Amino acid sequence: MKRFFSNVLTCAVGRIYDHPWLTIMVILLLSLVMLGFLGELKIDTSSEGLLLKSDRTRQEYNRFRKLFGRDEVIVAAVRMPEKPDIPFFRKLRNLHEDLEKNVSGIEDVTSLIDARHLRGNAESLVVETLFDKDPDSRKDLDRILRRMDENPLYVNTLISSDKRFTALVIETKNHSSRIREDGPARSGVEDFSAVSEITATPFLTDEENSEIVSKILETVKKHRHRDFQVVVSGSPVISHFLNQSIISQMGLFTVAAVIVIVMMLFVIFRHIAGVILPLIVVALSLLFTFATMALSGFPVTLVSQILPSFILTVGMCDSIHVLALFFKAYNVSGDKRAALIGAYTHSGKALFLTSLTTFLGLLSFASAEIGPVSQFGIYTACGVLYAFLFTLLVIPAALSVIPVKIRKDDGRRSFFNTYLFFIGKTAADHPKTVGIITLLLLITSLFPIRGLSFSHNILTWFPENHDVRTATEIIDREMRGTTGMDILIDTQSKGGLYDPGVLDRIDQAVSDVEGMAWGDVFVGKAWAVTTLIKEINRALGGGNSAMYKIPHSEDLVAQELFLFENSGSDDLSDMVDQDYRIARVSLKAPFIDAVKYSGFMDDIMVYFRRVFPDAVITVTGTMPVLFRTVTATIKSMSRSFLTAFLMIGMVMIVSMGDLRLGLISLVPNSLPIVLSLGVIGVLEIPIDLFIVLIGNIAIGLVVDDTIHFIHHFSVHFRNTGNRRKAIMMTYESAGTSMVITSVILCLGFMTFTLSSMNNLFHFGVLTSIVIALALAADLVVTPSIIMILYKDNNQGEENGHSKNENQHVV
Repeated sequence: MKRFFSNVLTCAVGRIYDHPWLTIMVILLLSLVMLGFLGELKIDTSSEGLLLKSDRTRQEYNRFRKLFGRDEVIVAAVRMPEKPDIPFFRKLRNLHEDLEKNVSGIEDVTSLIDARHLRGNAESLVVETLFDKDPDSRKDLDRILRRMDENPLYVNTLISSDKRFTALVIETKNHSSRIREDGPARSGVEDFSAVSEITATPFLTDEENSEIVSKILETVKKHRHRDFQVVVSGSPVISHFLNQSIISQMGLFTVAAVIVIVMMLFVIFRHIAGVILPLIVVALSLLFTFATMALSGFPVTLVSQILPSFILTVGMCDSIHVLALFFKAYNVSGDKRAALIGAYTHSGKALFLTSLTTFLGLLSFASAEIGPVSQFGIYTACGVLYAFLFTLLVIPAALSVIPVKIRKDDGRRSFFNTYLFFIGKTAADHPKTVGIITLLLLITSLFPIRGLSFSHNILTWFPENHDVRTATEIIDREMRGTTGMDILIDTQSKGGLYDPGVLDRIDQAVSDVEGMAWGDVFVGKAWAVTTLIKEINRALGGGNSAMYKIPHSEDLVAQELFLFENSGSDDLSDMVDQDYRIARVSLKAPFIDAVKYSGFMDDIMVYFRRVFPDAVITVTGTMPVLFRTVTATIKSMSRSFLTAFLMIGMVMIVSMGDLRLGLISLVPNSLPIVLSLGVIGVLEIPIDLFIVLIGNIAIGLVVDDTIHFIHHFSVHFRNTGNRRKAIMMTYESAGTSMVITSVILCLGFMTFTLSSMNNLFHFGVLTSIVIALALAADLVVTPSIIMILYKDNNQGEENGHSKNENQHVV
């Protein structure tokens, strides 16, 4: 099998070398085609975008949005003076009207200026605004402020309970204006619990959301003043800033990775071909990867922003191994074709196996229940295969047509190689000591691992002084929440919400949950259709506070709701479906770590199912989506890691053709991951969406050096029969390339430390630590295990001498 693989590879490389221009023209033509697809790439950082389209939580959320519109609102909180005056409310009106008139994409703006105020008598109902006209005197203003105090719905929605802040609640359009809508914006739903996703009308895109938020921020900035302080937040604003981070930092990481790679390649090869050819390989790999994403219709996501640097760094390794062997042989023989074929023949199997194991490690993400992670795994795996393919195509074709200067080797061992040989000698001569130290390190790492915790708080990814983080913290504190959840009560009968008994239970539920707290999670505000019905009943009762209650007549409820609908207000459509079958109970809560929502959501579900045993209860909204992201992350990442470990382990054992070597290879690959988990525990870094990527990425990458080491060892041991000599020869033939590729990988991932986002900073540092530990394990632990488990074979040594006594070691 090995001979067949080598023969096929040798033949392919020879053909490419002999017909370089055909290969080059085909690559150029395909590249131009792929380049045309890049304009189709989109960005998606929405909360629901974290989940797969088939996920039930996402399906329920999209059906909810289809029925009631977008639940994610933008909140502009304005600090109020100690004694609100007429000039303040004029400024508030100016901001309100500016947003309504000049920001396209806004569905509605609600503030104290146009807050709903009902008045009437037994026969008529009038719906007007709180500020029906601008007050001309302090007396007029005081009258309006008294109205404000009489309506409990305003508290913690439009004004804080201590009256220090007021808010403008901005609802953006639910549907995209750039894609033709194939159905009505909202419609009745016969069975909300059905699992099929409603997709007739496309929702607002992330690009459109960012345009709206940018315009809102510009508008607010114009009105912001020392005595009119405004902060803006909400999940659409957080998504906008995440988008901006992706756009700006993808370019930063890519440029930084290119600079690092160019510097390292120049130091390594000191030849223009050694710099340019690997860059061409990874540039083509990156182009084809993004083009494949565009063709498949998958967007750039939160996780995708690390993809360019990842492929640039990882895709470089195959080229480095080939070119290192090529230049070493070419400097001795001066025969380009023979040196090139020899390099691919000698390392081809190892290159294929390293690409395969990295591919499998990344592809294990495909089964993840987190959409961006699944997509990241699929397309980075494609990128790895593209890099392997272009390593086989570009380098032979390019070296065939460009001149390469021979650099004579003076035969002296460099300081670097001397140090490397010292490490190998120490590991080979003291295997038991190395084993004991390794075991102690593993045991020590287990203690901090027990303290690991999971987290998903997008807000903490931003620096502490970032505008959106500080704004969210202020609004959560002053207005009692910037996110929330919705409970849908499906009475399962048309007109079921006219029943006063059902309405009484809904009203009691709203009262029970408002103000409740579960650890750091609290309900800052709760409301439902019953809040509106009580308002209507009080207005029809002449404003008598005793009438602020649910009418105890089904006909009277229907009549009051009919009067409100005919008043011209569309507020009712946000609370019930058109058949008066489904009621929406909205809860507002702070934007915190989604892990902390667990007990809160469980208790809410249990409560509503107990109070409404005959109804179908659905809990949905931004909060459940974020919490589902956490549970899906924990479940799918554990499964993906186990899958990757088993697949890679089987590949290693089968490919080595030696059970001992295959099992040996698993030890140095497990060691760095366990040690890195210990580091995470010591540093008390919570495991979030990005940290969980490290395990699968690491298991795919760290095996590369192991494969090269064991592959070279097996060849030299088969030729010499002496394990110690085979180990030292492995250091000479593969050690330098292993160190170089590991250093480039470390530096490549360290470019993420340039990010202002904490999640990417931690990802870069920890991945670099894993790779550095993996290199140390391969150079120290692997030879020690070999010395313990293997015995010398004198017959192999004699055969090896007679067969290879004049052969140069590459």
